[in-house]
Amino acid sequence: MNALKNALWLGIGLLMSHAACAVTVTASPTTCATIAGIGTVNWSNPTRAISSNNSYATAAVDGTTTRYLRCTGYNFAIPTGATINGITVSVERRSNRITDGGSKDAAMRLVKAGVIGTTDRSTTTTYTTADVIEAHGGGADLWGDAWTATEINAANFGAAFAATKASAAGPSHTVIVDHVRITVDYSYAPGAYSVTASPTTCASIAGIGTVAWARPVRAVSSNNSYATATVDGTTTRYLRCLGYNFAIPAGASINGITVNVERRSNRTTNGGSKDAAMRLVKAGVIGTTDRSTTTTYTTADVIEAHGGVNVLW
Repeated sequence: MNALKNALWLGIGLLMSHAACAVTVTASPTTCATIAGIGTVNWSNPTRAISSNNSYATAAVDGTTTRYLRCTGYNFAIPTGATINGITVSVERRSNRITDGGSKDAAMRLVKAGVIGTTDRSTTTTYTTADVIEAHGGGADLWGDAWTATEINAANFGAAFAATKASAAGPSHTVIVDHVRITVDYSYAPGAYSVTASPTTCASIAGIGTVAWARPVRAVSSNNSYATATVDGTTTRYLRCLGYNFAIPAGASINGITVNVERRSNRTTNGGSKDAAMRLVKAGVIGTTDRSTTTTYTTADVIEAHGGVNVLW
């Protein structure tokens, strides 16, 4: 019996070529947390700010200010060499009250390499009791900094938001945040570019084999947290990963696609463990072209490439 610990990370790389163009791309975070650095009030359920779904991060303020609601892991896939023109952070938020001067922004900052910046784009808008999406920054606003594609693609790029009710008069206000999304405007010259991205979701899907993957969502990043499956004369089901959030300009020519699987097995005996299938998913449908290899897995993590820069599957 070989317990196959496979797919620490399932990343896709694209080689594309195109004419000069400007691109706007928007993404949501994969994680949000309460972070010290301003105020004293913690956010409740901060991870609920990762999507606009009426499930909220909240904080009660009354003559007080929240700590930062820091959101990161936007998984941008901007080509190396692109020129970053502007960054917009859009916060979907409201308050349960508008009395006693109301609730407002206390801080709106970007996070670069894990560090909350000093440039602030908070507004003086008083929150209403209905969800409102307010933009901070803009398509030509670099927030007083210079940016590279690598810095924005990094997992520790993001935004940090805080709110306040300046007056202690009357009852407290509950500030309610539904979503913190980021839009990046960039441009780049004609030529060929490679871009790599990680998925936002992975699942065990029928269509081959019988063995389901345990904790398939752990294959979304290379972090030594594993999707696993135990095989013994058997084959796993598909580990299907989606949501790579590529931002490819209209009119670009796709030259090749590479899928990188970081995987290992706990044993190499009895013929070892190997690929059973390696296919692309197009419009939600698993394709028929297979790029699996005959490589026997080792007991150490190995990243194996399937396809290539000139392979269109």
